[in-house]
Amino acid sequence: GDVDYWDNNPNFFIYSGGQTFGPFFEGSAYVQRFDGFNNHFGLFWGTANYIDISSSDDSVLYAGIITDGGPGILKSSNGGRNWDSLSTTYQFLSLNPFYENIYFVEDEDRKLFRTTDNGNTFNIVDPEFLPDTRFYYDLNSLYVYRKAYKKLIVSDNLGEQFSWVTKYTSAPGEEFYISVDYSISGTLYLANKKNIYLSTDYGDNFNLYKSLDRKIGRAHV
Repeated sequence: GDVDYWDNNPNFFIYSGGQTFGPFFEGSAYVQRFDGFNNHFGLFWGTANYIDISSSDDSVLYAGIITDGGPGILKSSNGGRNWDSLSTTYQFLSLNPFYENIYFVEDEDRKLFRTTDNGNTFNIVDPEFLPDTRFYYDLNSLYVYRKAYKKLIVSDNLGEQFSWVTKYTSAPGEEFYISVDYSISGTLYLANKKNIYLSTDYGDNFNLYKSLDRKIGRAHV
């Protein structure tokens, strides 16, 4: 489902997902560290598709799960060895790396919520049903890029309500991918089919950067 690294070192990783087993395909969500610490959540089925390590205190991690008990926000204070449940109303999505009192969650209807006080309160910031949301953060700290379903949606104000603007929508049946240049503010790449496009103005405009011989896609192993 997701993976993160301590100090950007590929040897020190933590990943999350879901697994099934047995004749009735029962299973659970899980979070596992590089050194074998493994936690499971849910009795019959589940998945954990989101995990983030705090950039200011790498002992603190958040994970988002959905199980037979509903969605969930998990928090670890000891580097992912043990986890506490903070909510069964929302699923954790993404921790802002610049302002760690801010993180995003969604409810069972895929509506987007945000907390600015470490999870004490949550406010809706986008009511649209949008599955498979992933977040990216610009160097200037205000801009937030959100890839959700077939859309690229950008906020210029930390994800505040009414600040989200759709910058790109892919055609039916087409997948696209984005990558943010974290060294230059406003710079991101978007790949669709054989083409890679470049934006230097926070996604307002995309210009052709490179065309390849074959279609770009996710590898299946």
